[in-house]
Amino acid sequence: MMFDSNGKAYASVAETKEGTVLVADAGFTCIESGAELTVQSDPVNGLYVSCGDGKHFLDGQCDDHTAPDAFYVGLYPKPAA
Repeated sequence: MMFDSNGKAYASVAETKEGTVLVADAGFTCIESGAELTVQSDPVNGLYVSCGDGKHFLDGQCDDHTAPDAFYVGLYPKPAA
């Protein structure tokens, strides 16, 4: 598990699937800070969330595609209600 500078855990690659809701941090130019984003799947390019530019593919947020504990930088799992 990886944490941001405030101690908040980033979303795990292993636990993120189509339908997962993620929350964005303030580091995106195409996604509003705090936006709740439902993960969708593209059959060719993999998982993505909708953004101001259309689709923001999650592979670009992955810290290390080969690590079993990989995570998505700047995206957090939505806290349980």
